[in-house]
Amino acid sequence: MMRSPHQTAAQMGRLWLDWSMLSYEAAQVIALRMMMISTGAPGAARESERMVSEKLSAMGDVGWKLALGQWGMQPQDQASGATRLYRGRVRANLRRLKKAR
Repeated sequence: MMRSPHQTAAQMGRLWLDWSMLSYEAAQVIALRMMMISTGAPGAARESERMVSEKLSAMGDVGWKLALGQWGMQPQDQASGATRLYRGRVRANLRRLKKAR
């Protein structure tokens, strides 16, 4: 399906905003995790393991969704889908880590 330049610009603007928020939220998650790990807080070792396993899981999920075309064939649709997936997981981590403080 062909998109108008207006639709594409609006979608790219939304994608830029989502990337910005993903970056902001990810920085918060990194800071909270580093505080936990550097102080040796209870659960720090588990958090380190979780950090790695979550990244591998998310990467695999994105790869499969892209390979199966679940987000469509347009690059902006694929980028939006991947960003939504990562953002959802980052937000869940942020909520969990804030609660654990």
